[in-house]
Amino acid sequence: MSAKRSVMSTSKKNIKNNKAAKKGVEEITMNNNKNKNKNKGEGREDENPYFFSESSSFKTKVKTSEGSFRILQRFSKRSKLLRGIENYRIAILEMNPNTFAIPNHWDGNVVLYVAKGICVTLF
Repeated sequence: MSAKRSVMSTSKKNIKNNKAAKKGVEEITMNNNKNKNKNKGEGREDENPYFFSESSSFKTKVKTSEGSFRILQRFSKRSKLLRGIENYRIAILEMNPNTFAIPNHWDGNVVLYVAKGICVTLF
């Protein structure tokens, strides 16, 4: 009986070791796939002149407890393909409700903003 128990216990250990090894291989494979996907995504974003990530492309000019003002980098700095719209900029003004701001511009042709859910255009 002791021989049978030892054979059974070693075979159970081998099965457990094989399962652990398989699990380890699966985890490594999954991590490698995640890294490949990340690298692919980053490459696409870096190469795509029309993609601007919110975290790295916008510069925060003003940030307070009531809101923030962020500006997108110049289009011509991103790609030579965007030279035609070099003089245009995109800015995001986020404010809490009941915050007062006076939109003004010195050299802009058009200013667009949303007030009470309605788009307002200034020429």
